[in-house]
Amino acid sequence: MKPAGIAFLVGGLRGAIAFGAIVLVAGAILYFGDTSLRILELLRAVLAAALAGAVLCGLDAASMRFERRATRRTLRFVAGALAPLAGLIPQFGMLDLQTMRGFHWSSWSSDAGSFAVFSACLGASLVLAGEPKNAPHQPHGCGRLLFATGMTVTLALLAEVVHDDDPMQGLAFVCLVVPLLGGVLAAVVWLAESLAAPLVEPLALRIEPDMNLDELGPGAIVKRRVMNAESSLWRAARSRDPERRERSYRDALEAVDLARESPPSLLRPATPARLVVLRAEALLGLRRLDEAETEARGSPCEPAVRAEAARLRGDAAGAARIAQEWLDATDLGAKWSAGAVRASAFALLALARCDQGQVEEARRFLAAAQGESAWHARAFHYLTPDEVRAYIEKCPTS
Repeated sequence: MKPAGIAFLVGGLRGAIAFGAIVLVAGAILYFGDTSLRILELLRAVLAAALAGAVLCGLDAASMRFERRATRRTLRFVAGALAPLAGLIPQFGMLDLQTMRGFHWSSWSSDAGSFAVFSACLGASLVLAGEPKNAPHQPHGCGRLLFATGMTVTLALLAEVVHDDDPMQGLAFVCLVVPLLGGVLAAVVWLAESLAAPLVEPLALRIEPDMNLDELGPGAIVKRRVMNAESSLWRAARSRDPERRERSYRDALEAVDLARESPPSLLRPATPARLVVLRAEALLGLRRLDEAETEARGSPCEPAVRAEAARLRGDAAGAARIAQEWLDATDLGAKWSAGAVRASAFALLALARCDQGQVEEARRFLAAAQGESAWHARAFHYLTPDEVRAYIEKCPTS
C-alpha cells in the first residue's frame, strides 16, 4: 500500500484550504454586514474551519491506504468524530486566552452532549457514505458528499427529535430540512474543494512519485510528465557522477517525449515551447548536438542551444560570440524577458571563458549572472550561479 502519511498531508491541505475558504468568505460577508464583528474572531473561525477540514479530509484520504476494511472504516469514523473537536482548538488559547464571543465555559457542560452527538453522527455518516473514490488532492464526489452531509443532518436532527415533546412534528421538520440543508452544504463543500484541488495538485505530484497516473486525469498526467522532466534535469545538473547524469538526461528525454504524445488540447499554451527547451537541454546533455540544434531551431532558446552546442564541440570562442550576440540583440523576443536572456547569456559566457582558460573573465560574467534576479528563468538548469561557480572552480587554471 502507498504511504498513508502522504495521503493525510495532501488530503489535509485540501480540506484546510477548502473549509477555511468557506468560512473566510462567509465571515467576510457577515463582517461587512456587522461591523461589530472583530477581525480576530473571524481569523479564529477560519483557523477552526481549516483545522476541522484538515482532520476530516486528511484522515478520510489516509483511510484508503490501508488494506483491512475495518481499519479503513475506523479511520473514516475517527475523521468525522475528531473534526468538530479540531475545530474547537482555536477557541481555547491558540490565538489568545479569551474565549470566542458567544461561547462560554459555563455552557460547556450543557453543550457537551449535543457536541458529542454531532461528532458521532458525522463519523457514522462518513462510514455509511462508503469509501472515497477520489485521489487525496481531488474533491470528493458529489454523490458521496450529498449522502454524507444529508446523513449527518438527518442523524443529528433525529437525535434531537427523540427528546422533543412532539416527535412526529419534529420528524416532519427533519424530512423538510434535510434535503435543502444537506444539498446546500454538499454543493458548497464540493465547490470549495474543486477550487482547492488545483492548488494542492503540484504538492501531490511532487511528493508522491509513484502516484497512479490514472487517478489524475489526462491534463494532470501531462503536468506530471513535464514535472518529471524538470526533476530529471535538475538531478543531472547537480550530479557529479557521469553515469547518473546521463541516466537523468535520458529520463528527462523520455518524459518530454511522453508529454508530447498527449493530445494538443491537454497542453497549456506555454507547454509546447517549454517542452522544446527541456528536450533541447536533454539532447545537449546526451551530446546529441545536431539534434538539439534542430529541436531548438526557430524557438526563443535557439541562441542558447547554438552557443552550448558550439562549446561542447570545443569551439569556446564561437560559443562566447553567439552568447554575446544574443546578449547584445535589440529584439530579445516576445516570449523571453530581458532578465532571463541576460541571466542565461552571462552564464553561457562564463562557461565559455572558463573553457578558454580566462578564469577571471569567467568570474566576472558569473558575478553579472548573479546580479540578475533568481526569479528569471535560465535557459538550462545547469546555468544557475551555483552550478556555474562549481564548473569554474573545477577549471584547471582556477
